[in-house]
Amino acid sequence: MALFKITHENRAVYGGEKFARNVRCEYEYSKAQIAAMLPEMTHKFRCRDDDGVTYFWGVCSDPNSFAPLDCVGADYGCTEIQYKNPTTGRYETL
Repeated sequence: MALFKITHENRAVYGGEKFARNVRCEYEYSKAQIAAMLPEMTHKFRCRDDDGVTYFWGVCSDPNSFAPLDCVGADYGCTEIQYKNPTTGRYETL
């Protein structure tokens, strides 16, 4: 059960297309439940394709969730999700 939000997209890949900046989730939550979970969205992620091109970046409530990749990334050919390690500052493949 993870919430995520896309914060940036790779304009070189999408041209003029912009992602909606709304919160997305694996399950349906009430507005109150989503509001309560928003502070947990601190885990930075990025989704990439087989060539290592990053398609979009965002934040997620669960650093072990494939939700961003499954819900959005697969539609754009992304095959990998990476989360930023808070200790090293490097993205690591999940």
